Amino acid sequence: FPTHGPALTIEPLFQNHTFAAGVPSSLRFKMTHPLTRQAVTNLTDVQVLFIEPPGTWQQRKVATHLGDGVYAVLERFPHPGQYTVMVQVPSQRLRYNDSPPATLSVANGSTTEETPPSPTQREAR
Repeated sequence: FPTHGPALTIEPLFQNHTFAAGVPSSLRFKMTHPLTRQAVTNLTDVQVLFIEPPGTWQQRKVATHLGDGVYAVLERFPHPGQYTVMVQVPSQRLRYNDSPPATLSVANGSTTEETPPSPTQREAR
């Protein structure tokens, strides 16, 4: 029997960001074909599972395609902590446990999510 690899490569675009508890946050993922590295577009069944270990809080959402293989989902995390994020795409035969989970941090206060420093902030560092 031939061996099949993963149907998609999923790259979380929120690594190294800290999200604020109680604030709606946009989390983005880039989907590409593992062999061609081409963007996988127009999927309508990208499902995202958020888990706060040990699993007492879970949330499932369907992501929206923004273009060029980038998908986004909006989530409001209830309180600070570490959260696990998993993705599945049934149309591509990709289940939650078929790709590595991502971890994200949620803290009290402001978010660093997708807010690049202004030129003056960069110079002040």
